Amino acid sequence: MISLKLIPHDVLFFSDNTPFSTGTAAQSEPGGLFPPYPTTMAGAIRACLARENGWCGSRKWPSEISAVLGDGPKKLGALHVAGPYLLFKNEPVFPLPRHVLGCMEKDTWQPKVVAQPGEAVTCDLGSAVRLPAWPRQEGPKLKAAEGVWIRARHLGPVLNGQLPDPKSLIPRDKLWLEERRVGIARDPETRTAERRKLYSARHIRLKPEVSLGVQCFGLPADWRIPVGTAMILGGERRLVTCEAWDAPAFCPLPEKPPQNGRLTVTALTALDLEEKTPLIGRTLTTLGGVRVVSACLNRAQRVGGWDARNRKPLGSRCLLPAGSVLFCELPEKEKLGPMRTNQAGRLQIGRRRNLGYGAVALGTWTEEGQR
Repeated sequence: MISLKLIPHDVLFFSDNTPFSTGTAAQSEPGGLFPPYPTTMAGAIRACLARENGWCGSRKWPSEISAVLGDGPKKLGALHVAGPYLLFKNEPVFPLPRHVLGCMEKDTWQPKVVAQPGEAVTCDLGSAVRLPAWPRQEGPKLKAAEGVWIRARHLGPVLNGQLPDPKSLIPRDKLWLEERRVGIARDPETRTAERRKLYSARHIRLKPEVSLGVQCFGLPADWRIPVGTAMILGGERRLVTCEAWDAPAFCPLPEKPPQNGRLTVTALTALDLEEKTPLIGRTLTTLGGVRVVSACLNRAQRVGGWDARNRKPLGSRCLLPAGSVLFCELPEKEKLGPMRTNQAGRLQIGRRRNLGYGAVALGTWTEEGQR
């Protein structure tokens, strides 16, 4: 296993599936997506590892490289990528789980309650559906945090239904800023700007002590590791420097199942789940057979990509973003089936786990009357 910390040379650009407009007066502003999705990171890591180990930068990978790194976007060979993780002072930080609700006080979001499954109701999702509920309070309307992050060391109590210490929360503007820029098309012969060919884009500038972390498994012992190497990451061929990262342990597995048989599953990276099957009532076979009874979710995000091997776009897929919370129950109390972990001992569910999707942390939840 290798752990790398990626430090940008300047700004970064990651497209959010918004197309660049052309031939219209209005300008769209693609970009602004951060952190990047696992497919983006896995593609950059694979290309960097290939160059470090003999690839010329063009043409097809040699067979000895393909055996390790795979061939194309769907075949990763022996490689397994974990991350990317947003790092603050070398420690992972994660979006605050969506079941923590609060409101703005003096220009700062403050946590107030933790949601849990309510009584069964009949709604557009079906009959006997348990929607998230929480004690009603006087004052401003409560809602989930947007752009609030929490350090890995402070995540444990939140996973088990406790409110986070407000001092442990980090607003997004303390981690990165968004920069809007206008670009031009340049005529290569005259070296002047072409008429009516402007575009707008949103770039990401990380704050000091903020970086990205990624871990790779399945590499041969004699392979060269890109420590101290500049790597292309994201659009516009933006560069990051790879450094060794002493990754701390975080989100350990519970020693035993909760006695009440109720688990929370919090997404640390985006979840790529089967879209055709309803989420509520689904059995998570890679997570010991638990059944989803309710969820606190942000809006699903449509994410595409680029197939560099065949030079064509990849189809868009709906993903549940990091911070999503699934409330689950064990089929038999105090009995949890086998769970699938990666080589770092962390849980993963859903599809494309070898790319870094589906990293989750477990917690507990209780009925209101059992608190």
